[in-house]
Amino acid sequence: MEAFRHMPEECMGSIGMTLTAQPLPKNYKVGDEILIFDHTVFRDQIGATVNAFKCTWVSGTSKLLGDGVRGSLDQKRQILLRKALQRFNPAYARVVQGAVRGIPNPDQAWKVFEDTVLADLSLKSQ
Repeated sequence: MEAFRHMPEECMGSIGMTLTAQPLPKNYKVGDEILIFDHTVFRDQIGATVNAFKCTWVSGTSKLLGDGVRGSLDQKRQILLRKALQRFNPAYARVVQGAVRGIPNPDQAWKVFEDTVLADLSLKSQ
């Protein structure tokens, strides 16, 4: 369950960034898997836009939070609590996370993230 911690809303806020938007999640196909990336947009202390992307891939799926659940941190915590109460114990978890600074257009920021990070991504089961 540690893979679900370190949410951008908490992390970026703790270093002084302001959450400005939560666009719809982005999907990215790697092999036979569809990875679902939460997308959050922040403004830093000097006014630059920061687009953050995060996918949690657990035991072969990134869909455990409801195919890109949107909502407050409290709603996400409630989902995680339900998973814990159901004795959810995955074999492994992976996180792909990154941020693109200085590109205000969210689609352009996603393209930069795709080209510089995801283009070389491969998934291996344990």
